[in-house]
Amino acid sequence: MSFILFINHFGYTVSRKIIFFYLTNHVFYQLTIQYRSSLSGLIAINTLHNSI
Repeated sequence: MSFILFINHFGYTVSRKIIFFYLTNHVFYQLTIQYRSSLSGLIAINTLHNSI
């Protein structure tokens, strides 16, 4: 009985870690995209200012 509980607990912990890892990666990915787009926007604004 305790072995089954251990397996369940282990599976739960692993799946929770995978979900957590996936979520943090997803958030980090989104932030990177937003950072890149804002960075390119800033570069474009700078180029416009320089050309004027």
